[in-house]
Amino acid sequence: MSLSPYASSAYAAALEHIGQARSIRPGLHVMERAIPGTEARTDLLGPYPFLDGGALEVACLEEPLPAGPVSLTAVLDPLSAPHEDVVADLFPDFRKPFKEHSLVNLGEDLEQQRRPQHRRKARRAREAVEVVRAAPTAEEGDAWVALYAALREQHGFHGSLADFSERSLRAQLELRGARLYLAHLDGSPVAGSLWFDSDQHTWYHLGASSAEGLAVGASFALFDVALRDAAEAGLDRANLGGGAGLANDAADGLARFKRGWTPHVGWSQVVGRVLDRGAFDELCEARSPCASGTFPPYRYPR
Repeated sequence: MSLSPYASSAYAAALEHIGQARSIRPGLHVMERAIPGTEARTDLLGPYPFLDGGALEVACLEEPLPAGPVSLTAVLDPLSAPHEDVVADLFPDFRKPFKEHSLVNLGEDLEQQRRPQHRRKARRAREAVEVVRAAPTAEEGDAWVALYAALREQHGFHGSLADFSERSLRAQLELRGARLYLAHLDGSPVAGSLWFDSDQHTWYHLGASSAEGLAVGASFALFDVALRDAAEAGLDRANLGGGAGLANDAADGLARFKRGWTPHVGWSQVVGRVLDRGAFDELCEARSPCASGTFPPYRYPR
């Protein structure tokens, strides 16, 4: 079974801003987080942005999980999620559709899948910038870190799941299956795009662009090159992900950008499993009422 870089222990270790990496089965790595307002309670969260479904099937959660954490929450990716019957067995306590993801069939004509506007913008952007497949060298890593740091400051997502540190960003470049592209304008990097590959699929992971990069549509050039490279490598499908934030907003600009590359979609889902029923019920009762349709509900008091 082909696993993505999201399934690696090295990737989990790079998510230090989310929690402490913990292996709950061989090949299945999650993040352990303290539960605010408690003295020693923790719960488990799958890696950002999703828990690799292949790793989940290989590890299997039928045996009891390690004692201690109150619950396990994860997002399952539409390209790798196990069959729904398996998901229901593994996560009996919570299952809910999360985001619509844009999926590119790499074996089909890439141009035909794109909206006409995206075709035009990609051609113009390829004329304006030079796209290079970057190696994880110090210089290129510096450029990527600087672009992402500027994006983080601009959008103010400190403390969010995507608040990757410099150490984390550099560690991700070293993962097996990672592909970094940089767009250069007049010799200077103005945008970057990081992709993760398995033996079958590719996932758009992170992107960042400066004001100069935005002005010339550098992201269109980056996506065009990355998708063509994946198709030439014989990969099957690309998951471009969904919109920004936790909501599934069809009007979101990032979601519109991704939908322009393909008409094909798939849904990720949030799943949850109670590991300590007594502690779970106690926390939910103490923090009631909670927002409906959330898991674990004790993290979302109204």
